[in-house]
Amino acid sequence: EVRQRRGADDDRRRVGGGGADRAAGTAKSEQFVTRHRPDAHFTEYSAIGTSEQIGDFIQQYIDAGGFKFVIRPLCAGAESMEQLEQAGAEILPRFHGPRAAA
Repeated sequence: EVRQRRGADDDRRRVGGGGADRAAGTAKSEQFVTRHRPDAHFTEYSAIGTSEQIGDFIQQYIDAGGFKFVIRPLCAGAESMEQLEQAGAEILPRFHGPRAAA
């Protein structure tokens, strides 16, 4: 779950996909969405897709002033560690560390 710290609790952002493109990630992730908003489909506030697509989604929030995010995979429990490891290896370096500073 990626939540913009300045936003309300109802404005949560979720991450899913496990390397799948956005369409495949959406189909796989939908069953794990625990809170639905009546005004928007979960794909409007969820970072779903490939690592690059998820990074682009997060960048949009950074560009809008977001600065603190919480990531919660949208997958079966057995896949959670794999998705978190993938996020750490492929998404986090985009925003922290030597690559981010370049």
